[in-house]
Amino acid sequence: RMRKVEQYYDSHVPDAFAIKTKEDKELTFSKLTDVYYSGTIHEENQPVHLHVLDTNICVDRCTKEYGNPCQHFCPANVYEMVEEKPGEGKKLRINASNCVHCKTCDIMDPYEIINWVTPEGGGGPNYKNL
Repeated sequence: RMRKVEQYYDSHVPDAFAIKTKEDKELTFSKLTDVYYSGTIHEENQPVHLHVLDTNICVDRCTKEYGNPCQHFCPANVYEMVEEKPGEGKKLRINASNCVHCKTCDIMDPYEIINWVTPEGGGGPNYKNL
């Protein structure tokens, strides 16, 4: 089971976005570059295959208790907490077209509110040379 941020870090909680991984573009790449190399293809007019049952939990409870881990464990940058308008706080943005269909979000979500369903159209990763 995933531990809450306060249980793991006690009183000193680091800014997860302050720690940047350096990509050398030979052995290590950004998440979005990896999505491109996966060859993932999605039909643009298909129904959304990622459903968050209650986005208020993402904004309120998950931010405080777990630090929105979906932003970090998703290998394809599908989930982002973004501030759309200054001063209004952050909201969950789902970049479903980045999804590589690994189901990590469905498995690791601490509240079990992310529902991953099989996409229509037979899209998804097209890994070469594996």
